[in-house]
Amino acid sequence: MQFAIQWMVSGRNPEARRGADRTGTYTLDPKLIEAVVPKLLGITKSSVQTYLERAERKIENQKRRSLFLVS
Repeated sequence: MQFAIQWMVSGRNPEARRGADRTGTYTLDPKLIEAVVPKLLGITKSSVQTYLERAERKIENQKRRSLFLVS
């Protein structure tokens, strides 16, 4: 179960030795995560929604601050 959670969190195979799997193939839909993860972790759906919202804000902040993503 920890393997599956790590895969969902990182978006890639935790056992991969090379970056060939980093093509976005394993990107999960947030709605799918909201439906599955609470049951696996024994938490509420609203907790998962909060975590996803925080993650989205963090990503947006990183995009705004990144020197590599300046357009």
